[in-house]
Amino acid sequence: MEFRLMQVINLMIPLLPYIMEILMVELELKE
Repeated sequence: MEFRLMQVINLMIPLLPYIMEILMVELELKE
């Protein structure tokens, strides 16, 4: 179970900047 969680986290970490950029764009579009 824990190993599975670590795999998910390891996959998500490289995507974090991309996800953050998308969130920022979404916020800018809403204004």
